Amino acid sequence: EFSVKSQIEQMGITTDCYDEIVTSGDAAQESLFSGDFGTNIFHIGPQRDLSFFQLQPSQNNYSSSINLVNFEEAESIVCTGLFNEMKESPADYQELLSKSKIRDLKLLCVNPDLSVDFGEKRLWCAGSIAKAYTDAGGESVYFGKPHKPIYEIAFKKLKALNQQIEKDRIICIGDGISTDILGGNSNGMDTLFVCSGLARFELKIFNDSSPIDSKTLNHYFKLHRITPTSTIGHLR
Repeated sequence: EFSVKSQIEQMGITTDCYDEIVTSGDAAQESLFSGDFGTNIFHIGPQRDLSFFQLQPSQNNYSSSINLVNFEEAESIVCTGLFNEMKESPADYQELLSKSKIRDLKLLCVNPDLSVDFGEKRLWCAGSIAKAYTDAGGESVYFGKPHKPIYEIAFKKLKALNQQIEKDRIICIGDGISTDILGGNSNGMDTLFVCSGLARFELKIFNDSSPIDSKTLNHYFKLHRITPTSTIGHLR
């Protein structure tokens, strides 16, 4: 949560814009430190994500301590991303994932997103490694959108804020059809799909003035078998 707060502050989203933050890392961390994946963990991800393995003073109720170890000593794998997402792709992890499958290691995927846009460049995320591992016959475990734990934690935090908000007053906004929109739909909430994000190439949106073709949009939804409540071209 701390690293996400720092990232969004750099984007101009300050603390007066929100009451709480819930990340896929929160849900994954809860399971990891409860002992679900053992104590000796091999980390796939950049150095900046090491904060995931450091509990805050308020999180002293977990039963397990975590040791980051080399691959040979690991009981499980935690994937927060690629070691270097600017240069690597899931293909670079084929040998490591093959060895992990032979050892029957579980892979905890902290961020189910397959990719994210960084300026004009599309980068691979932890979800792409987890998918490659599943495709190779390994066991990947997910906690972020569209999976239920992250929504359960979000509702707990809302309750702690004394905000009893009914689901029919919540809208889930995002550009990930298989994460943001599927998760909102599956958990009984309205959804708003941002067309100019991850799907912009498929929807032929090349700039802010590009029109959105309804036929292309409906084909995209049929292809994924997911339909949002509403759509918007750009979200600012």
